[in-house]
Amino acid sequence: MHVLARTTSLVDGRHTVKMTPRLFWRAVAPVGFCFSMSLIFSNQAYLYLSVSFIQMLKAMGPVATYIATCFFGLTNWRLTHLLTICGISFGVMISSMGEIRFSWLGFLVQGGGTVAEALRLALMQYLMSSEDSKMDPLTSLYFFAPVCTVINAIMGIALEYPIFDTSKFFDVGTLAFLGAAIIAFCLNIAQVFVVGRAGSVVLSLCGIPKAVFLVVSSMAFLGELPSLQQFVGFGVSLTGMGIYSKLPSAKRQHNIDGLAREEVKLDNADVQEEGRAMLDAEKDSVHSD
Repeated sequence: MHVLARTTSLVDGRHTVKMTPRLFWRAVAPVGFCFSMSLIFSNQAYLYLSVSFIQMLKAMGPVATYIATCFFGLTNWRLTHLLTICGISFGVMISSMGEIRFSWLGFLVQGGGTVAEALRLALMQYLMSSEDSKMDPLTSLYFFAPVCTVINAIMGIALEYPIFDTSKFFDVGTLAFLGAAIIAFCLNIAQVFVVGRAGSVVLSLCGIPKAVFLVVSSMAFLGELPSLQQFVGFGVSLTGMGIYSKLPSAKRQHNIDGLAREEVKLDNADVQEEGRAMLDAEKDSVHSD
């Protein structure tokens, strides 16, 4: 991001942001922290659970994200959304029961990653929509990416450096790591733009097709065959996601309600202004008499 900031005008929005310590610790640092925790927990879960089961648990991501956005006042809570969320959760519960290699530690680790990801998306949406810290997508990434980098570096040195084998790095290949880094960078840019344009819940819903692809890939390449019960549970979750996508946008309705409240405020202000004008006119007439 610093290279883009110095060589292009894509991140010029950073000059208009008054980055104070209060803004940094209240809005920017939490996004970077949750981003880092999401990466750490989600990667750690692969040590305990199968790929297909992890993707089924990640189906809870949109549910957690929706709850987080409601908690921060970014969307309005609606009964239809609640019922759809219950259906999605029920599907995930069914798939969890069908897991042969179930691990409570892995389940809790993945759950922590899902919660951290939901908080990250909600806080990122707040960062780009709040009047106090309104930023464009690339500017927000410019500010919170270094926080995530520092936390990941500290955790990596503390937890993985003692067992790190440099020979494994060269066995995989430098080009493979470089390619993965470039793809991850492009993915982060795409994510902040989607959150800025459509909202964090929509971005979370975009992960469902990826989950299906990974389940199919794990079956084809890793020999992991989910049970019939897992297929049924995952199907219920996907059906709930499809229904949710057809519901009126909670974010859009939240914006409409906000505009309506502002319009009422403006109408009240106009009435008060007219009343003051009439009162001043009456005072002037009294003085003239």
